Amino acid sequence: MKLPFTLTKVRISWKMSESSHQDFSRRNNKKMMITKRFVTHALGLPIHWRMQRLEARWYIETYEMVEDGMEPLLLEFAKLDFNMVQATYQEDLKYISRWWLELDYVGILDFSRDRWMETFFWTMGCHFEPKFRNYRRQLTKLCCLLTTIDDVYDNYCSPDEIKMYTDAIERFLADFCKSYLEEAKWHDYTPTLEEYINIGWFSAGGSMIASVSFFVLTKEPSKEVLESIMDYNCSEVRRGAYKILRLTNDLATTSDEVERGDTPSAVQCYMHETGVSETAAREHIKHIIGETWKKMNGDKLSRSIFSESFIDAMLNTARASQCIYQFGDGYGVAAEPLTKSIATSMFVEPIPIACERVSSDI
Repeated sequence: MKLPFTLTKVRISWKMSESSHQDFSRRNNKKMMITKRFVTHALGLPIHWRMQRLEARWYIETYEMVEDGMEPLLLEFAKLDFNMVQATYQEDLKYISRWWLELDYVGILDFSRDRWMETFFWTMGCHFEPKFRNYRRQLTKLCCLLTTIDDVYDNYCSPDEIKMYTDAIERFLADFCKSYLEEAKWHDYTPTLEEYINIGWFSAGGSMIASVSFFVLTKEPSKEVLESIMDYNCSEVRRGAYKILRLTNDLATTSDEVERGDTPSAVQCYMHETGVSETAAREHIKHIIGETWKKMNGDKLSRSIFSESFIDAMLNTARASQCIYQFGDGYGVAAEPLTKSIATSMFVEPIPIACERVSSDI
């Protein structure tokens, strides 16, 4: 008489055991997936090299996947903070887009790149905090104008016109435009890697953009600091930031530039100078980037005469460069899919918030 009850009990026990096993497998598989996500991310770039605000969104989305030890209320507040800051970026973008449309550079100079969105993404990477709104807006304007100047040198002027163009504008952009003039000479010969870097970090913005950043971010600088900012080699963090910008750009764009017949990149310069393969040259450039980061970190930790906000802007410039050029040319190629996706996540799509759960927890 007890046999049916026993069989039923066994069946129930078996189903419970099977359900428990499936739940264990599911949880274990999820843990493995999250671990793989962390490992893959860590191997892509060191966390110190990553763009901070982009890293924040990645971590929030990853933390939400964790079941054991995850604090729901903390997660919701992190989402709320991200979305509130994102709203300030949207106001910045409205301001920049109106300014850019009123200039109508794309209509007047149809050969020039229309990159105001990518430029703002870069400046957001330099200082993401809401209090640096004016810095982001002014730097975006400057970088848009410098991109147009770069396009005039690269895509519009003949060699004779380049000299005339430089003479015409050097009264207010003297050193910056002279660096472009030097680069134009490389159509006729290939410089050494050292010569290339000495000019390349400068034309990448090491003079103009860094100087404007300094004056926007520094309040009441002393005479010593003002004299130092005019010495382009006085700060490793300043030189290093734009050196990394130039070299990461070269690693991403060399193949396309060779096809277009542009002036040689750092990769080509090192190949020409040493006779090594392109693969070996690329590894050498990556090594230089790593060593440059070490020097910049040392400058950050030393007793610098420059303000902390300026030093952070330089470090974040390098981080933004690593992000934009990590998987290709995220600036020079219009609507590059990865850049478009990243910009959408930073400026357009807020992180969903479970408002009901936050209210009940409070």
